[in-house]
Amino acid sequence: MDLRPSARQLLATTAAPAALTLAVVTLCAASARAQNDEWFDEPDERGWPVLAEWGWTNGRADGRAPFGVGLDDGVGVGDLRLAYRYFATRFEGVMDGTSDLSTQQVFDRGFTISPLSMTSATHHFSLRYGLSEDYTLAASLPFYDRTLDAVQQDPGSGGQGETFNLDSSGNGDLRFGTLYLIDSWGREKAYFTLFGSWPIGSFDQRGNIPGQGSGSVLPFALQLGTGTVDVTPGLVLLGQAERHSWGLGIDNTFRLTETDQDYRLGGRSEATGWLAWQLGSLAPSARLNFVRQGNAHGTDTRLDPTFASANSRHLAHRRLDLLLGLAFAPGGTGPRAGFEFGVPLYQSLDGPQLGVEFYVSFGVQFGF
Repeated sequence: MDLRPSARQLLATTAAPAALTLAVVTLCAASARAQNDEWFDEPDERGWPVLAEWGWTNGRADGRAPFGVGLDDGVGVGDLRLAYRYFATRFEGVMDGTSDLSTQQVFDRGFTISPLSMTSATHHFSLRYGLSEDYTLAASLPFYDRTLDAVQQDPGSGGQGETFNLDSSGNGDLRFGTLYLIDSWGREKAYFTLFGSWPIGSFDQRGNIPGQGSGSVLPFALQLGTGTVDVTPGLVLLGQAERHSWGLGIDNTFRLTETDQDYRLGGRSEATGWLAWQLGSLAPSARLNFVRQGNAHGTDTRLDPTFASANSRHLAHRRLDLLLGLAFAPGGTGPRAGFEFGVPLYQSLDGPQLGVEFYVSFGVQFGF
């Protein structure tokens, strides 16, 4: 039985978030068009806003990072900015290093259950508040919906047996912290970011795994929280020219505690860089994103290590992605909507584990 979702199913999954994004922008755009931005010189002959020589502005379509970037810029003193983003990641095919593995090759390594594919959808809500000219406070909370397709080894033949799926849904961990404006010079500025993560997401998700019972603890990829207190310092650099902008960001996540099962997930490093171009109220963008994820320290003894996705030694990966996006800002400093689509250019996994096939994200931002 083929459990892979069809194009129709994938469209149904993303329809509601897309409709919400469109509705918010449509309702807010009319009033936002009337806003003026003191950062701009007079519009050029096409009516497009032109950047003043003396500073950065986020009041144009390319004035913020592409929508797949979670954190990029501060907000004005006393301002509140809300954002909703929808992320979907499709995993397909098992890999080890940079090589593909067949299901039989996974079984030949001593595993009795092999993953086939996975879809992870995230509804991400965030807010930022301008505490002062230098400090912006921020918080975010994700809600996940994940489905993993897997196949069990046939104990008689040693080949493929029963195919099944597992799923989980609910909120993830609460993330909160601050952006500190280190300095700004002309059309460039730099931020130091420091965020913490409080483990309110469940890491005790359970389901019916064949041969293990209906109350079995699900593998790592289906857990909603980390179970640990984490801290993530980072740096962000932003620059802007008359018709384009750019940004660079880097952060590292450290696990400060262990779960009550005496393990912790591996550290995570991420670096991203992008270019965006202003075309009136539109801003196409191109972005590279690199992620390095470590293996878990210790293991959850409730998990069966012969399920490849539940083995703590097969979580690490290194991945370089290319993402193309488009932002829409009909009113300059008003609401902003956009999307990104990305594919991995390179991925090396401590397999066997699932490789990424593609990413898609879209959302809306608006301020008060």
